[in-house]
Amino acid sequence: MVNNTIAPSERRLIDSAVVNSTTYFYKMVAFNNNGNSPLSNQAHATPSVGVGGVCGDSILQSARGEQCDDGNATAGDGCSASCQIERRPCNHNNRIDSGEQCDGTDLGGVTQCSQISNNQTVGPLTCNEYCEFDTRQCRPNAPRCGNGQIDSGEFCDGANLGGKSCQDVLPGATGGTPQCNSTCTGLLRGGCIPPASCGNGQLDGVEICDGTRFRTPASGLCVDLDSALYASGSLTCDQCALTTTQCVLKKVNFANQHIEVV
Repeated sequence: MVNNTIAPSERRLIDSAVVNSTTYFYKMVAFNNNGNSPLSNQAHATPSVGVGGVCGDSILQSARGEQCDDGNATAGDGCSASCQIERRPCNHNNRIDSGEQCDGTDLGGVTQCSQISNNQTVGPLTCNEYCEFDTRQCRPNAPRCGNGQIDSGEFCDGANLGGKSCQDVLPGATGGTPQCNSTCTGLLRGGCIPPASCGNGQLDGVEICDGTRFRTPASGLCVDLDSALYASGSLTCDQCALTTTQCVLKKVNFANQHIEVV
């Protein structure tokens, strides 16, 4: 029998004289200040301990899930009250020391999520309080139409036209600004000013078409513009630029691996 007196501030008993895989029964009795009699029957308990040892006994017991054991049940000292390793903030000296990914403003030349990820993510990197890369601003590298940035798979985004002008969508344009379409996949020439000669029915200067006249293809037929893409239909002319809204696409039969015109 082991007799131990537990100080009021301790509230716990550590018994290290135990044998593995043996069950022990402990009876705890609380006495009043004069040490003569029990305070209450409710102070009695008979817990069973299967293996022995508790968190805070300075014995690392991995089988019980302990990652550390510093001999106390105090949190914030590197080993938590449940004997789990606690991360502590680094010293933030803006210099990457051993074991650190980054430190403050020193990211080791790495500034973008794509530099540390194989998942094609984009976004800026920062350094957290533990001197590890903070990836909370990383996002999948997929088009995000409407954010004002030309992401992968986009031709333009909002007012960001990627340096394009009306001359790129309307040859001979004398001014104006093109607009990005709603899916960020192309430019609209509605804001462009066509050449003064546009509308006279003649192919002047760099005009691709004018009215019902077409420079290439002169026939104005969709199949003559791209026979591999279109099955039928006629081209139209808008502000002396070709439009294919009335062209009929060919149907591709992937099952038989050939193009079928329907």
